[in-house]
Amino acid sequence: MVNMGDLIPALREINVQIRHTRPELTRHQLKLVFQLMGEILEQSRPVTPEEQREMDSYRTCFLRKRMLAAWKKWRGRIRTASCLDVFRKEAVIREAVAELKPLLLAAIRTVSPLKESEITPIAVSVFLWNQEYITKRFGLQAESRCWREMLELLEELPEDVLKGR
Repeated sequence: MVNMGDLIPALREINVQIRHTRPELTRHQLKLVFQLMGEILEQSRPVTPEEQREMDSYRTCFLRKRMLAAWKKWRGRIRTASCLDVFRKEAVIREAVAELKPLLLAAIRTVSPLKESEITPIAVSVFLWNQEYITKRFGLQAESRCWREMLELLEELPEDVLKGR
């Protein structure tokens, strides 16, 4: 079970609990949940202490900086591959995921009590969404865009891509 409050600390601060208990949550449903969480959190002006702590943690996290650097390296290749045939595009995406996945899993483990075997595609989506939210909240638009792009790529990936450990 994914407790989104573990991955999005700002939800705890405003006393919102969202838990995912069944694996049937579709990508469309998850996108709707993210939209609702964004609206709830954006109404909680000014910046909460939890959001400030999250941003302080974000600024000092080497893994997140490495992920952004790796993403910036791969996103141009992925865009270019989108113009190519399906097999080349998939190969480029799998290479990108192979490089990004260990960084992503390590970054999630630094902010969550989840063990690597418990990190599901939903947990990854929640983590990426929170990175996008917190960077957007503090005006880091370029970084927020990178996290959004990673989240969008994840939504397009077949689920087996993330499962191979």
